[in-house]
Amino acid sequence: MNEFADDEIKRWNDLKKKGVKLDKEFFELQAEDFSKIENPVTILQKDMELLNPEGKGLSKKTIEIEIVRKYNMNDWAEKDEKGNWIERDDEELTDEARADKEKMYRDAGVKKQGLINYRNERAFFNEPDENALKQQAEQERIAQENWGTTVNDVYTKVTSFSTIIDEKTNEAFEYKLSETDRKDIAEAMKEGNIFKGKEYTDEKGQLQINHQRVFEMLAKEKAYNQAIKNAYNDGKAVGAKTFIKEDLKNVGFKSTDGTPQTTTAPKTEQEAIAQAMRSKGLRL
Repeated sequence: MNEFADDEIKRWNDLKKKGVKLDKEFFELQAEDFSKIENPVTILQKDMELLNPEGKGLSKKTIEIEIVRKYNMNDWAEKDEKGNWIERDDEELTDEARADKEKMYRDAGVKKQGLINYRNERAFFNEPDENALKQQAEQERIAQENWGTTVNDVYTKVTSFSTIIDEKTNEAFEYKLSETDRKDIAEAMKEGNIFKGKEYTDEKGQLQINHQRVFEMLAKEKAYNQAIKNAYNDGKAVGAKTFIKEDLKNVGFKSTDGTPQTTTAPKTEQEAIAQAMRSKGLRL
C-alpha cells in the first residue's frame, strides 16, 4: 500500500531524505532551465552562486569580477551600454587572449552540465533527457511516415464493398465507394481521427465525441453484410408480389405466338409464378 497521498507528496519526501531544503533557493531553482543558457559568463556566475564554495557569501557583482579576473576578459571582451559583455573579433586578439577565451568556454560547458544535473536532482519532477526527447520525436516522425504509406496502400486497394448474397451460387452485391468518400476516410486515418464527423462542440466550446454516433457506426459495421442480404431478399419478395399482381390478372395466357392457351387456375403463389413465366417463354 502506498503510504503517500500521491506522487507529489512522495517526491517531497524523497527530496527531504536527500537533505534538500525546501527553501526560497529551492523554488527559484525550479524556474531555471540551464540547458537554454548560452552566455558563458551567466553559466559561470550560476555555478559560483549554487555549486562552487568559492562563491559562497559573495555578491553577484563580486562573482562577476572574479570571473573577469580569472579569464582576463578585459583582453578579449568589453561591456556595452547595457552591461553585457561583447567579445572582440578573434583576429584582433593575441594568442594569450584567445587561449583565455577558449578556457572560459570549456569551463562553462562543463559547469553547464553540472548545473543541469544539480537542477534535475532537485527538480520536483525529473525532466526527460533532451537526447531521449529528440530520439522519441524522430521515432514518432518515422512511425507517422510509415503510417501514411500504409493508409495510401489501403486507399488504393479498397474501392468497393462486396457482400455474398447466396453462398451456394456465390451471388454477390457490390457497392462502389466514391472517390470523395475514399479520400475523406484516408485523411481521417492519417490524422488518427477515426471519429471524424462524429463530434460536437459542447457549451464550453470544447470538441467532444458523439458517443451515440460512434455506437451506431460500430453497430452498422457489424450488421452491414446481414443488412444487405435482408434488403436484397426483401427486394426479391416485393418484386415477386408485384409480378403476381400485375402479370397474373387472369388465368388465360397466350403462347409466344399469341395463341390463347387454356390453363388451370393456379392454386398457389408458386404455381402462379410458374405459369406466368411459361406464358413469357421462360422456363424454371
